[in-house]
Formats: sequence, structure tokens, C-alpha cells
Amino acid sequence: MQDFVDSHAEARRASGIMGEWTLIAFVCKSPFVLVLRFAVSAGLMIIPAHDRRHLWQAERVKESSGYPGA
Repeated sequence: MQDFVDSHAEARRASGIMGEWTLIAFVCKSPFVLVLRFAVSAGLMIIPAHDRRHLWQAERVKESSGYPGA
């Protein structure tokens, strides 16, 4: 869990150093869909949203009837 928190702190630190306008200027390719390109600033918004989904999924698993201690 600490690695998870630390990785997000590093992303926040990096985006704070660069500034919003600079991040919009940088474009990167998706590692999954090679024809897809997006601004680095968009990627920095996608990552936490994606991670929130994983956390939501984990909570749903914990609440399921087959999970130990549920």
C-alpha cells in the first residue's frame, strides 16, 4: 500500500514542478493502443481515476459473500 501511495505522490510532485501549460504541450503514445496519443496532463488525470476503479473493485471483492470474513 505504501508503494501505491508513494507512486501517486511522485506523480503529483512531477506535475506541480512542470505546470499545467507545459504538460499540455507534451504528448505521449498509449502503451496499449499504439495509435492513441494524449497529453501528459491527461495521463496524469487518467492514472488516479484508473486506480480508484481498482480500489473500488477490491472493496467489492471484500464485500462479496465468498470473501473470508465477509
